Amino acid sequence: MKKFLNRCLIFLLVIIIINTALRVLVPYYWGNTGFASKVSYYQENKASYNTLFFGSSRTYRQVDAGLLDQILMDSGFNASTFNMGAQATFNPQVYYLYENFLEEDATGVETVFMELMEVDEIPEQILHTTRNKYWIDISYYWFSLQHFFNVREWDEIWNYTVTFFENFFNANQVMEIINSLGGVDVEDKYLGQAQDGFLPIDEEVRRFSGTEEARDLELRHERFKEQAENLENRRKDLISAFDVTKDYPYISQVHLNKLDALIRNSEAKGIRLIFFIADTKANKRLIATWLNLPEANRIELISPETSSYNFNSELRWDLGHLNEKGAILFTRQLADKYVRISDK
Repeated sequence: MKKFLNRCLIFLLVIIIINTALRVLVPYYWGNTGFASKVSYYQENKASYNTLFFGSSRTYRQVDAGLLDQILMDSGFNASTFNMGAQATFNPQVYYLYENFLEEDATGVETVFMELMEVDEIPEQILHTTRNKYWIDISYYWFSLQHFFNVREWDEIWNYTVTFFENFFNANQVMEIINSLGGVDVEDKYLGQAQDGFLPIDEEVRRFSGTEEARDLELRHERFKEQAENLENRRKDLISAFDVTKDYPYISQVHLNKLDALIRNSEAKGIRLIFFIADTKANKRLIATWLNLPEANRIELISPETSSYNFNSELRWDLGHLNEKGAILFTRQLADKYVRISDK
């Protein structure tokens, strides 16, 4: 029995060593195709940029980097912006990507805008996918456990635990890791027409008309037009969500500590980190979290009172994203609010 246990232990140790060696050989972003394409392009052109955006598809689809630079230049700012936003990239994956970016690629960056989101749940339909688990290392597993204990959302702990161990043992990922050893091919579609990382959904549908992705996007738009009342319901929910103070009792101190650490670690690299809210589905906890950040490090872009364009169906592609015209208003407001806090 003792020999059997020793053999099992040795076998397990060998598996861990092999898995660890494989992960060392691939870049930190290997499991996120969209972000991988963007950061690879950025690495080849980093001398051209001093301002970056990190976030989800809302960032990807709604922050017009070229327009932002133009507006800021007119206000006396020297900004050259690249949009790193990527589809289905939520928190804490965004934090993971940014922290690794700080360690490896942050030279020359002066300002980073990061989309502030809740710590995301892991739905059953993506539980075992590489895209969902490649980033969950021991540090982010521990962070997630602490957060969900803090906010008493016990159900989320199981899915994060399953995901962490699948990632630790490279479950169903070995071939994908091996395929990533040859490097990342930059896919033009993620960079947008101006090669600055901004791609509104309208533009993607025009440029890639006839593809399965374009047809799916068109279908999403049609469904949105048929259910316009959902946008009004979201506006009403958001009005209620804004009725909150920074002392909201159900806030996550764990999340706040992470945000504070990100700000401090960025400052140590000479980078000003600014968090912005873009999700019109934001709840009281997220808005209270935002209120607890320093004024010089936060921008809000969803208030029904000051950002009413978010609730104009003619300016949206679907319930979650503005269209090309909406993105112009979003970017203009973002630039204006950045100028206002620039002296804080």
